[in-house]
Amino acid sequence: MNDIEAKNKLNELLSFPKETEWIEFKHNNSKPENIGEYISAIANAVTLYQKKQGYIVWGIEDVTHKVVGTNQSLRQKKVGNEELENWLLKLLSPSIDFSIHEFEYKKKPIVMMAIQPAKYMPVRFKGEEFIRIGSYKKKLKDFPEKERKLWQILAKQDWSAQICEQATIDDLDPDAILFAREQYKEKNRKRSQEVDNWDDMTFLNKAKLCISGKITHTALLLLGKEESTSYSLLRLPKLRGY
Repeated sequence: MNDIEAKNKLNELLSFPKETEWIEFKHNNSKPENIGEYISAIANAVTLYQKKQGYIVWGIEDVTHKVVGTNQSLRQKKVGNEELENWLLKLLSPSIDFSIHEFEYKKKPIVMMAIQPAKYMPVRFKGEEFIRIGSYKKKLKDFPEKERKLWQILAKQDWSAQICEQATIDDLDPDAILFAREQYKEKNRKRSQEVDNWDDMTFLNKAKLCISGKITHTALLLLGKEESTSYSLLRLPKLRGY
């Protein structure tokens, strides 16, 4: 998102009469813990309300929508000696995509964080799941009906194609990968020699069993070592009882 796109997006967000479950306006409050909890809450709300993205915007008064600017710079902010962005990524699970945009709007400095929806399970920060209730951030476990509905939506997504964050190629059985290669070559005979020159990860990416070098649940279930498939089985939404 470039500056023009960011300004256009902010115009769109300011057109809402008030904050929503997936939009949060702030002036300067950027305590790291608070940001992490809001990312969890908004990512889960985006999925619950089936929106494309959620946003936290610094430099806007939440009630009046007045553009006041902010003295925050999330890109330069650190927690101890660690950059804020890396610190958040380590404590959010499963991993969630968010991006930070810093730009000027009506000659005032603005910071916008765009947050992607939760994918195959609710997003947690430091092991706790959050949700937005109106314009307030709350613990998801305190709202069982919303938690149940969220899991129902997540269960309809293509869970098998999602990445299993803990898994690596070492969790896959080399013999199973070799067998999968032969099956792939059988279906793609014109590329047989080319396939022989691929290393295992290149093959897995080409066969769509991995995504950018990361192991999917499908890869674990089809090719995983016996002790590794539990990564996927433990994440099946149905085990939550919903």
